[in-house]
Amino acid sequence: MEEQKTVDVNSNKVENKTNTTTQKLETTIVEVKQPAKPYGRVNKSKIVYIRHKPDNNVYLPFRMKDEAIKNKIGASLHGQDVKRGLNSDEERRFLPNIIGVSPDSENWDKAVRSYWDNISKLVPPSDGEGGGGLKLEIGRVYTKLEDEEFDSICSDESLKKGFPINVPDFVLWRYCLVYNRVANSIDDIHKSPKIDFYIFSSEEDIITKKSSLKLERDANMLSYQRMADRDWVDSILRLFVSNDKQSKIAIRELEKMTEDEKDIALAHYVKTQPEKFLLLGNDANLQLKGFIEFCIVRGILLRLPNTDTILMGDLTLGSSIDEAVVFLKNPKNSKTYETLKAQNAVAP
Repeated sequence: MEEQKTVDVNSNKVENKTNTTTQKLETTIVEVKQPAKPYGRVNKSKIVYIRHKPDNNVYLPFRMKDEAIKNKIGASLHGQDVKRGLNSDEERRFLPNIIGVSPDSENWDKAVRSYWDNISKLVPPSDGEGGGGLKLEIGRVYTKLEDEEFDSICSDESLKKGFPINVPDFVLWRYCLVYNRVANSIDDIHKSPKIDFYIFSSEEDIITKKSSLKLERDANMLSYQRMADRDWVDSILRLFVSNDKQSKIAIRELEKMTEDEKDIALAHYVKTQPEKFLLLGNDANLQLKGFIEFCIVRGILLRLPNTDTILMGDLTLGSSIDEAVVFLKNPKNSKTYETLKAQNAVAP
């Protein structure tokens, strides 16, 4: 016999009834797939500038009229041939749009040689603050998603699949990358006396500045965390000063400096050399290296002039401070290490 549960709304009486039959409600969820949008045409724009090299940190305008050739990107020899910014496959892909000759033409090789042999482009003057110069669009066009994804991880420009947005600009940029009068970045402008220009990219400049900012932030954090350890401060300053040829602090003056003066010197290195600061500050052997430098200052150890070799009398500890550290940490040389500590009455 089945019991049933009945609700009488008017009398608020409830009768219990039990059903032996259970009804299940099944819900089917149907995923509606949206049709994929066509990839179409995607432009990935990128702007770079060819700028005049600054002289003594001042961005120069044009050279004198009798040196006008120095204001131009020009042709250059590469052995018996002219220097080219593209390989042969890229020439066939990009140059027909510029020289108006088909790769199948019998005049193709001559026309390509003539193009590179007569390349010439004026570089406008800088604006006095590092701006200005020759603006080039070097981005690429994509009609396939897979090509865009490939190029995003491909570091070899000659293998990338996208087609240039502006072919003449792109080809000139590729030429400048191998042209000996153009540095690939402002950091490279002093690599050769032949350099007159450099390539500037605001996109890469932002990446570089963000990286530098992070390095400085990390160096500051390390400094704040460790500066209460004055042995650590002394050690890192000894290493900086002993290896910094431009340092305004003499290594012998470090021991006479007040703690405030040391903190100021420490802050200077955090600001000016954050990468090196992090490298030294996180070195597990920092204080032992600082101890070795202290021994050199005291005259107990000797660093041979114009070398990194460190001696203790007739005994060679190593041809570098790293080798000297290995020597002193070797249990076989513990007596030498104890002698040094006794002579200095200082232990790291």
